[in-house]
Amino acid sequence: NLLRTYPGVHGVKTGYTEAAGLCLVTYADNFGHEIVAVVLESNERKIDMIQILDYSFWKLGFEISHPLLSFP
Repeated sequence: NLLRTYPGVHGVKTGYTEAAGLCLVTYADNFGHEIVAVVLESNERKIDMIQILDYSFWKLGFEISHPLLSFP
């Protein structure tokens, strides 16, 4: 659950449709930077989302400390 394990995550919505497959929408706010990320058609949507969030905050110049995956 990203709400409990990824710092700054305040909202998630999972879903599934035939057209988009397994989906995940996540909102995170760290260091005053807000990120909304969407993963579509993924069998590993949580891992994909962690990578997107890590990369996004890294590009903004921040490293998020968490027990999950790490980028780069």
